[in-house]
Amino acid sequence: MISGEIKSQIDRIWDAFLSGGISNPLEVIEQITYLLFLKRLNELHTLEKNRANRIKKSASTVGYLAHFMMPLTCGDVFR
Repeated sequence: MISGEIKSQIDRIWDAFLSGGISNPLEVIEQITYLLFLKRLNELHTLEKNRANRIKKSASTVGYLAHFMMPLTCGDVFR
């Protein structure tokens, strides 16, 4: 069973999507998937930057991809 705190968090997320004009549950799931993808991409980018700073080398392809994909994907997510 969903506790009161989790239910209120879900309700706040749902209200945010509704106020943004997204009421179709499939679209909500799609947008949440985009947001999770961006969050993971950002985490990988941060890890890669920290690793590169530790070993005094430039960031690898993961950091490169994160740097260029983030703005492109954000444009689609927050349209």
